[in-house]
Amino acid sequence: MSFLRLLFILCASVFLGAHAATYPLENLQPGQTGYAVTAGAGNVLEHFPVEILALQYDVGTGFPLVLIRASGDFIERSGGIAAGMSGSPVYLPLDGEDALLGAIGFAFPNSEVGLGLVTPIETMRRAEPGAQANSPQPFGHAHVD
Repeated sequence: MSFLRLLFILCASVFLGAHAATYPLENLQPGQTGYAVTAGAGNVLEHFPVEILALQYDVGTGFPLVLIRASGDFIERSGGIAAGMSGSPVYLPLDGEDALLGAIGFAFPNSEVGLGLVTPIETMRRAEPGAQANSPQPFGHAHVD
């Protein structure tokens, strides 16, 4: 794939993601499934399944984070969520369409393969220096070893 074609695809993905519906945090439930998109080897866009585990608070960021488990062949080949996957968009179904939940922001390299944290797009869109995000109550807390 040429560099220009890859650049076009990535720009189109960002543009479409910017116009995708926002997945509301108050709708999150453990066990929901969706997918994430990232650039793999050879700059090929890779899709991989994600499962919602918990909505995390008080993790030192000042805003909630969504604990996910990523899976599938690409994640297995990669050894889990890698640092280079930061910013990869995560989508969940909403009203028959893909809605943007947020972007992968953190991984747990010494834990179970595929665990990661997603920064909600709601938080990113509201972000102002020094602002605290208003957010719904958590539905679960997860312990990660």
